[in-house]
Amino acid sequence: MRTPTSIGGRLLVLALTAALGLSCSGDAPRSPVEPGSTALRILPTNAAAVDFLVDLVGVECIVGLPYTALEFACAPIDGAAFEGGGTFDSFTAEVLLAFDPQIVVVSPWQNHDTIERLESAGVRIVTLPVIEDLDDVRAGLVQLGAELDAEERATELLAELDARVAALAERTARTTPLRAVSYTNYGSGGWAAGSGCTADVVIRLAGLTNAVAESGRSGHDSIDIEGLLTLDPDLFVVSRPSETYGVTRAYLEGEEGLAGMACMQAGAIVEVPTNLYSTTSHYVVAAAEALADGVEALGL
Repeated sequence: MRTPTSIGGRLLVLALTAALGLSCSGDAPRSPVEPGSTALRILPTNAAAVDFLVDLVGVECIVGLPYTALEFACAPIDGAAFEGGGTFDSFTAEVLLAFDPQIVVVSPWQNHDTIERLESAGVRIVTLPVIEDLDDVRAGLVQLGAELDAEERATELLAELDARVAALAERTARTTPLRAVSYTNYGSGGWAAGSGCTADVVIRLAGLTNAVAESGRSGHDSIDIEGLLTLDPDLFVVSRPSETYGVTRAYLEGEEGLAGMACMQAGAIVEVPTNLYSTTSHYVVAAAEALADGVEALGL
């Protein structure tokens, strides 16, 4: 299923000024591009890049996957198709060039030395948009659609995005929105999501108020027990247990200092699938839908 939606950020694009003469499309996951194929060879270097590429140009253009995408990408991919050398876990020029890519898709925060070495080797670099709000998502789809000769598909995704956002707004309309805290704790300290990050977008799309942003915090900010008690949200939003995540709910339910909170006594914790919880791609709409489902399931 294609899902349009996963930091006010600017679109940063490096060294893709020439028109692309090849394009590709497709709906179903397929095997990686074989050496010598005439299809455009694109290498995503993070889960968000995988999401954008699969929905814009199709899996058949992708020559390899970052290992983290097997857990954190939201787009439909068949990880088995990339077994036996089709994944990588190091962002170095040597590793990436081994996939013989024509285009490498990166994010602004990735190592610039590696990016420069790729460009020196003749690889075209596309830098993904930084996404802080839904307008950034829309701008990113338009930008990448133009660069990858996928304008028609980008237009389709934008129309689906707007329709689903409208449906969410109608579905989640409340006189007084519930106050939510998106919280993560791996056992060494807690973090809550304020304004200026995709977790905030997800909370707002789901018809909730971000209690952390309401308090003036931005980004992913550290927070202690006293801070949570002060915020006193109506519910917590956490990642569903997975190979990497999973201790947050157990921490909340096991922390005696939080036991007296009304939301804890009511069991008001909504788990969102790991890949959606952490998405920084256009799949923020799917994450919001999952959050809205969880709120409804709790009867809140």
